[in-house]
Amino acid sequence: MGGFGLPTIQQPKTVAVLTGRQREVLYHASMGLRHKEIAFRLGISHGMVKVHSFESIKRLRGLGFEVNSLVAAVALALRQGWIT
Repeated sequence: MGGFGLPTIQQPKTVAVLTGRQREVLYHASMGLRHKEIAFRLGISHGMVKVHSFESIKRLRGLGFEVNSLVAAVALALRQGWIT
């Protein structure tokens, strides 16, 4: 955990592959939270969580990663050290 009880969300080593909010959504998804629970924790709408999830997958696919689901995006982010 980072300061103030917040999750440790790492910046990618080279370029900003995902936005900070996208990494936050992936982090909370990695903890097993559902979209509504993530929305509550981040103070955003359920719909925005879905948008950030979709945009994460879309961005990763655009960079050549074989990511077809939120679970795959979370697994990749964990392997790459983008979230811990």
